[in-house]
Parts: sequence; structure tokens; C-alpha cells
Amino acid sequence: DLKTATGADYGAGVPDSYGLCTWRVGAATVNDGKGQIVASYGDQPLSLIKSSYTGGVDVTVSGHAGYWNGQQGLQSLWVDLGGGRLFILSLDPVDDGTQAIAQRLAEVAIAKI
Repeated sequence: DLKTATGADYGAGVPDSYGLCTWRVGAATVNDGKGQIVASYGDQPLSLIKSSYTGGVDVTVSGHAGYWNGQQGLQSLWVDLGGGRLFILSLDPVDDGTQAIAQRLAEVAIAKI
């Protein structure tokens, strides 16, 4: 799914003890600037994110309200799953096409939740 959405070869996802799962391009073990995606969940209302990281844009992902901010908040897409639960994707690096990639990846992930 990552290669289809991004065109890059990502290694296997690596979960950590904080509930994050990180994928990096190739065999990188640290963020080397070639590509990193981090997926996680958060327990806060989307309105708090929007007020904390102003300057982003409202989006809709698989019928869920979302918010993209490629400049602040770890360059992330937050998707409201309801009940104060957010699905979060952080991407690095970010360019003009990253928002669309983040939305495609979130759609894939949400379909599997």
C-alpha cells in the first residue's frame, strides 16, 4: 500500500512502546530524510488540534472529518474517528503532493480499522 501511494520502497513498519508505528524508505533505522511515515492514534478532539496548529486545511477522509497541516504539528493528517479518537499520520519530507498521499494512506488504514 505504501509503494502504491508514494512510489517509494518502504521497509516493514516498526511499532514502539508508545503506540506509534514507523515506516522508513529502504532499510533506514532512523529518519534520514528519504521518507518516513508514522501512524498513531490520539485521544483528543479534532477541534483541539485545529486550534493548536492553525494554518492547516479541513479535509474529509472516508467520510470522516480531518485536518491537514504540512507545516506544524509534525506535518500531520488527523482524522476524527468519533468519540474523541483520532487517527494520525505524520510524514517527512513534505512537498506539494504530500497531502494527497496522506489522505490516500489514511483511507487505506481506516478501511482496515
